[in-house]
Amino acid sequence: MATKTAKTNPVADASALVRKREAELSEAVEAELGFERRLMEGDDSVTTSDMTEAGNASKRARLLLEAARKNLATAKAEASKAAAEASPDAAELVADLFAENQFAFGAFGVPVNIVSKLSDTAPSNLPTIEITQDQATELTLSGTVNGRAVVAFFTDASVSLAHAETLGAKLPEVVRSGDRAIEAQRFSAGAPLDLGNGVTRRTIGFAIRGIKPEIPTITGEPADHVIQGFGRNVVSAVKQRSGYVKRKGVGFGNGDASGYVSTVHASLGSVALADSRESGGIVRRTLEVDFTAQVMNVHGDEVKQRVSQVIEGMAGEFESYLGRIESASVQRIQAGGDARGFSARFVVVSKRG
Repeated sequence: MATKTAKTNPVADASALVRKREAELSEAVEAELGFERRLMEGDDSVTTSDMTEAGNASKRARLLLEAARKNLATAKAEASKAAAEASPDAAELVADLFAENQFAFGAFGVPVNIVSKLSDTAPSNLPTIEITQDQATELTLSGTVNGRAVVAFFTDASVSLAHAETLGAKLPEVVRSGDRAIEAQRFSAGAPLDLGNGVTRRTIGFAIRGIKPEIPTITGEPADHVIQGFGRNVVSAVKQRSGYVKRKGVGFGNGDASGYVSTVHASLGSVALADSRESGGIVRRTLEVDFTAQVMNVHGDEVKQRVSQVIEGMAGEFESYLGRIESASVQRIQAGGDARGFSARFVVVSKRG
């Protein structure tokens, strides 16, 4: 029978060694101080050898602790780098922004590559953009993550460094215009690196907060106020996204018997976590939201159609403290005068934190 190799956790092992060395140092220092106290009390049985040995033991323990702490820092850095390579959320966000906003950056057609390490030699295609992330992203309770990415612009003599600087300067502006919940701020700008043959590499680092992963990691179970807040978000979406709905008997002085009113009126009835299932570390929670929606004197079919489109359109959206909506649908519609009662079902997916 094959022998199973136990999995190791370098950070946990290094942390355990630091705790061990700290205990050893505390013990050694206490022994040294004990000899000093005895001498101060006049105990002449404490020898010079006792003092020398105790002092050397303390020094040894301090040096071992210092080494253990350095090893822990190295283990954390390596683990962070490995996690960044496995899930480069910050680098992927920046790459997506460049791809979606090529004209805004003035970089139409410029290839953008995510790499584990920036090239030290000239790429075959110029200009080229490389993006790397050497630190793991930091998870927040809401499911968003914060991280850092470094963007490298490879240009030849036909593209000025000023243009590369312009590309970097526009990133925070594009981030803000695309999603105001995300923040981007420059934290470094490396000196231009001459790669030979007229090729230059210019790097700019960005700290990004509020990144929304495709499948967020959520720690623990959602609190009741989070569930209720989700229901309010659904009703708010219905109010804001249903658009203008035709209303009977309202004209604009041209003989038309129909006109437009602002929005659908909606109110929350109830919201409940109906189901929660986990498989392979992925959690799918089913939430059911009951609400009413109406516009006075408006045909119910039009309200039904508008509201159903809004609900179905919420699929793919990020919900803080819950995850990302995987599917959204209207399950039941009940008529009642001008109002329609809706029961909507949402499946929200997340990773177990």
